[in-house]
Amino acid sequence: VAKLLMMCVDKRLALDHLCLLNRELWLPVDFRSKFIHEYPQFFKVVEREGIPYVELTEWDDSLAMTMRELDLQENPLHSKTGKIPFGFQLHYAHGHRPGLNQRQEMNKWQELPFISPYENPEGTNPMSLQYGKRAVAVLHEFLSLTLEKMSSVEVLRLYLMINHFNVLNDLTYIYFQKMLQIRTEHMDITLI
Repeated sequence: VAKLLMMCVDKRLALDHLCLLNRELWLPVDFRSKFIHEYPQFFKVVEREGIPYVELTEWDDSLAMTMRELDLQENPLHSKTGKIPFGFQLHYAHGHRPGLNQRQEMNKWQELPFISPYENPEGTNPMSLQYGKRAVAVLHEFLSLTLEKMSSVEVLRLYLMINHFNVLNDLTYIYFQKMLQIRTEHMDITLI
């Protein structure tokens, strides 16, 4: 829960929205009434305009590492340079061959620097491809926090569209919708 809050722009989530993630995160049954209050060093409940929010109480640098960064620390051979790989591993469905233009665009996008979902995106142009890559990094990290490493499209839409993670702008929204359409209709691209 603390990592989710750390990815949020304002470092808080509506309690009701967080409870919707119960299945994905396997939150305890007493999450609302007891669990939150047992960890005041990580989060607290605050009320804003009559809505209860779970808010991060203290930033913890040790938690602000993505699964990609942790994997690289544990398995340094996964990167030849020892740095965080910029690109995401892609798998296409059997028989799908992207065209030359699509491959060139994807290679250009893959070479963009990796922006951690825990970094403040301020200063990054919201209409840039790099901002779109941050959106994918947020999505990737969000899924890595779920128990089954997957989530329903509805939950993903909810969390990205309500802008908790500051990933949606017109360009990112179109890209995300296209990615969801490709994923749900054709099942041909999987980000790992």
